[in-house]
Amino acid sequence: MSKQTIVDNIIASKLTKVEESIMIPLFVIAILLGFINVVLRYVFHASIYGAEEVFTFCFVWAIFIGFSTALKDERHVEVTILYNYLPSSIQRVCDFISSIIGLAFCVFFTYFGYYMVIDHHRFGGVTMDARLPMWIISLILPIGGTLLGISFLYRIYKYNIKKS
Repeated sequence: MSKQTIVDNIIASKLTKVEESIMIPLFVIAILLGFINVVLRYVFHASIYGAEEVFTFCFVWAIFIGFSTALKDERHVEVTILYNYLPSSIQRVCDFISSIIGLAFCVFFTYFGYYMVIDHHRFGGVTMDARLPMWIISLILPIGGTLLGISFLYRIYKYNIKKS
């Protein structure tokens, strides 16, 4: 198995499967919880205490994990009105620069997200309704930043190293 195939297999295939195996249950939990809470509220005039928070946190976690998957699968929104008219060599430079900027953002995001988790853990904050520890909720910041950073590194590899 070649070096390129190993990287493609680990990053594009296995990591995406792990991400999807986390994302899909989070979306399902959020949708079911939201649906059940709406039915309870409008039919029985009751609701599950803290359901809105858990619903929101499940969606936020799934979306942050989904950023990485979308980047690997090239499903992010792009503004290509000018890009499409550039020569392919300039497009490669633009792709490289945008990936480096994205990677720098991920490093910043992960670094400060890590310290946010540490602060939440140290001070013992909890959410208002569901009383979930905020450090667990905040874990998505360094996790999502790391996953997105790996995807930017893969993008740099795929478009600049692999094609060379």
